[in-house]
Amino acid sequence: VQWNMIVTAVHSLSFEEFVLKYLEALEKTDLLALGFGVLGGVDFHREMGGGGQLSDLASLSRDLNCAVAAGADTDLYGARRKSVALCEKGRLTDVCDAVYPGDPGLAAGGDFRLYGFACGKIGVIVNRDLFCPVCARALASAEAKIFAAAADSPVSGRLILAARAAALQNGRPCLLTCRDYSLLSDMRGEIKFASPSPVFRWEFEIETSDEFLCERRLKNPYKT
Repeated sequence: VQWNMIVTAVHSLSFEEFVLKYLEALEKTDLLALGFGVLGGVDFHREMGGGGQLSDLASLSRDLNCAVAAGADTDLYGARRKSVALCEKGRLTDVCDAVYPGDPGLAAGGDFRLYGFACGKIGVIVNRDLFCPVCARALASAEAKIFAAAADSPVSGRLILAARAAALQNGRPCLLTCRDYSLLSDMRGEIKFASPSPVFRWEFEIETSDEFLCERRLKNPYKT
């Protein structure tokens, strides 16, 4: 399956810097991915008063007419999590939490999340969930068309390898946004775009394949 998509990845900036310096010149995009550190921390107790960061994020999705996914450290009455906030059409769609936080001081999320946006079905991978193969596998099996992964760390060989493996093993492209780098791996595990630029826009043709998903099902001795 093939179709075109435009993604814009942002990192190494504060939300205010992005809005003031880059927003006006930003061209049309289907998905805006904000890396960890852009939105900052989100306190849900404060957000309930209205006019907080999530409200600003929702307004951004309305102004740009696109889906927005932003990595954030969230706090719900003392339960801290690594999360990705998602908005579209001026509304907060959901806050997706990492299932495998990798830190005893962090709470775990409940499950892996797939979101049907106007630009397609996006499977969200939060931080260390990228190192868990079952995460990408579950999202691909639920018919995700692209993985959007956010890592709360600088780019590393392990992160690049994990993103490429998720794409190759599941026949889906993977967009990875780190604190200082962003890249896109196609469904063959090949890096199509990569940049340390704080704001980088890509227009590309997405390809997906269920070949490896079918092979894995056939080789599973426990599946009838």
